[in-house]
Amino acid sequence: MKKLIVIVFFVISATAFSQNTMHYWEKVKEFPYQRETICEWHCDGGDTHNEHSETTSGYGWCSHPSLR
Repeated sequence: MKKLIVIVFFVISATAFSQNTMHYWEKVKEFPYQRETICEWHCDGGDTHNEHSETTSGYGWCSHPSLR
């Protein structure tokens, strides 16, 4: 079961184009830092927001900005 959960989170974090309500997130960079993985995300603004970026990190995978 733990392996399945890890695989699901990996697939979510490896998705090049992600979307949540009113936001359209795209992962633009992923790199290791110490023991964590750092990801930079960019949102084109969607329907109601200005363009913006966000950085997330995690141990082995990055959380999607909408999952935080």
